[in-house]
Amino acid sequence: MENVLLLRNIFNYLSVTGRETRQFAIIVSDTVRSADLALLARLFAMLDVLDVLYVIVRTNSITLVQFDNDANSYVQVSVNDTLERLFPNRFRGRSYTIAWFEEEPLAVRRDNKIVGVDVDMLNIIAKHQNIDLHDMSDQTLQGSKRFFDLATLRTIDKSDDWVHATALYFPNSYTWCVAVPRFYQLDLSGQLFRPFALDLWLLVLVLAGAHAAYGKLLYPCLQRHHPAMGRLLNPQLKLLFRFLHFMMLETYIAMLTKQLEFSHLPLFPKTLQELSRSSIPLLVMPMDLADIVHHIPRHAHQTVGWNRSLSYDPEQFAILVQCDIFERNIEQYTVLLGKRVHNTLYYLIPEPMLETPLVCLHKKDSRVHTLQRYIDRLKEAGVWQYLVSKWTYRPHSPQYSSPIEDPLARKQLYLTLTHLIPV
Repeated sequence: MENVLLLRNIFNYLSVTGRETRQFAIIVSDTVRSADLALLARLFAMLDVLDVLYVIVRTNSITLVQFDNDANSYVQVSVNDTLERLFPNRFRGRSYTIAWFEEEPLAVRRDNKIVGVDVDMLNIIAKHQNIDLHDMSDQTLQGSKRFFDLATLRTIDKSDDWVHATALYFPNSYTWCVAVPRFYQLDLSGQLFRPFALDLWLLVLVLAGAHAAYGKLLYPCLQRHHPAMGRLLNPQLKLLFRFLHFMMLETYIAMLTKQLEFSHLPLFPKTLQELSRSSIPLLVMPMDLADIVHHIPRHAHQTVGWNRSLSYDPEQFAILVQCDIFERNIEQYTVLLGKRVHNTLYYLIPEPMLETPLVCLHKKDSRVHTLQRYIDRLKEAGVWQYLVSKWTYRPHSPQYSSPIEDPLARKQLYLTLTHLIPV
């Protein structure tokens, strides 16, 4: 125990615990045994010192040794090997145990296998690292020793399995947005006059005045004083006026058709600032987030906690949902409220309201840092958003009573406005 404490203090002083740095352990001895090396390697791993290359210095030779994941066996490497061979970057050669919780479309059981966005993300990383991802979906964590500490008001789990668990910062895990119900105000009068700007309406008045002046003043004058000229000019001028009338009418109809979607003016907030000024109550269904949102100053007055014993009309509330899986969240939450509402009836405010950090048991474990860096880079490259779309929309999406169509699919790109009024 004294040796362990001494090594821990040394590692903390050198700042090598959990760091993604290559380290050498130099052992000067002619009588060192394999069992001693294995014990030392396990001790280093227990103290979270990874990427260690053991250098054994004897009287007439130098040996470089590299241990496997469990420090049970080792391989001998050469001083002439490449840096990648001496320090292989394969999650530091150590395995992961991943616990999953069913949540569509992130992880869901289908045909006795676990599939979804998170699983695909891990598969991509595993293939890039040339390691195997073993499916052990039938195994469950056993021996839970969970209890509730009344002194600190928190749930504590002392089972051995959970001690080795580490939370992963997937992009969807901590960004929360607000979905607000769409509601509109009828504006038929504005729709009728909006297609033409003021200058076009002035042009219409000028043409109408010219047509009236010709019919009431100019044409009778020509008939009295120059009947031959009147008979010659009248057909051409009538044709010109009819042509101009036809062109103006067609232009108006085309521009009116373009403006049909504005027959109802949107009254719902489109930003968090507009939401804070509105009277729409904000329903926070995740219990652990209700108190956090309630302490956001500009939204505290409109935050409503979810009471399972009460019934709610979802269309009267803004709902806090996960940004990336808004389509699934809104339907799942409205089902819990008692009335399924399609996601198209809600507008997602793109600005995140809340970011909830995850608790990481092994914050200094360099494996977590390496995996997190992969996840961040895949998100920047758009891979995460692609996987979310793949598992959210048909045909890959889990079976749902109202399957969500991909809004970018060809048949969905046609005009499908639910609030049009024929004019």
